[in-house]
Amino acid sequence: MSSTDPTRTAKRIASFLFRLEQLAWPSITGLVLGGISLYYTDYYYSYYYWYYSYSYTNPVAIFMVVLYALTLAYLVFIVAVVPLLKNRICVAAIFIPEFLMFVGNISFAGYLGSLGLSYGLGVVMAVTGIVIHFVAMVLVTITAVIPICKESGAAGLFRREEFLFGCLFLDQGVSKAVKYENNSGVVQCNPNPPQTQQGVQSTHNADTHEMKESVY
Repeated sequence: MSSTDPTRTAKRIASFLFRLEQLAWPSITGLVLGGISLYYTDYYYSYYYWYYSYSYTNPVAIFMVVLYALTLAYLVFIVAVVPLLKNRICVAAIFIPEFLMFVGNISFAGYLGSLGLSYGLGVVMAVTGIVIHFVAMVLVTITAVIPICKESGAAGLFRREEFLFGCLFLDQGVSKAVKYENNSGVVQCNPNPPQTQQGVQSTHNADTHEMKESVY
């Protein structure tokens, strides 16, 4: 086997850095900040300098915890579980969660806007999440969805393919000597390999020689 994709190493590095950035921000950061600000405590002072506390759940923090916990679970699956499967996964299992996280961040930004929050860390995280997941969807669409749909149709999106680490690029860097049909391990071989012109001429000469011997 010989490498045919000179950008294979660069794709691996780019995919690793992209997924690492996704893990750090906004996934883990959003989950931690959401957990810290999950409860608010307000203090009310009386005329005699006594105060009363009232705690309530922060709905914005709940949204953050749910959204970024799901995002973190998806990314851990991509960077930790899929490599154990030799990076073989169907494209739909990559694209659909990215799309759902994309919609989730849009919903989070819209929810913050409905509360009159147009700035702050939550808004920055939501906008960043929208951009990151949009970029991931574009990469997967260009490098995997379109080529597979051209070759096998929409059904091919549910067939396991081999990806580079991070599942942003198909692994097309190694030319295979045999073809595997539907990833089932069944090797297709040509029982009648094509012959070169020299081979055809040699076969013809051998047949002519045998015919002459049979005549004499």
